[in-house]
Amino acid sequence: GEVDIAAWKDGVLVIVEVKARDTYDAGAYAVTPMAQTRIARAAQALAGRWRLHAAPIRFDLIVIGSGLLPRHERAAWFDERRVG
Repeated sequence: GEVDIAAWKDGVLVIVEVKARDTYDAGAYAVTPMAQTRIARAAQALAGRWRLHAAPIRFDLIVIGSGLLPRHERAAWFDERRVG
């Protein structure tokens, strides 16, 4: 599937993409606009399945790699279709 981690925190559906790369930048660049769209669609389907249609969705990114401490970027991107 397209969703690596899904969590519920403080009334927000949090979708987390996890990337293993050599650098933090490489991890961030790996989440292309096309990948963001696919992940957003999968998140919408998941929200529907869990009956969370009206819930806000936050998209986070975790980058891990050999020699890197895990970095968690909250609200790494937004699904423009859900922005008011």
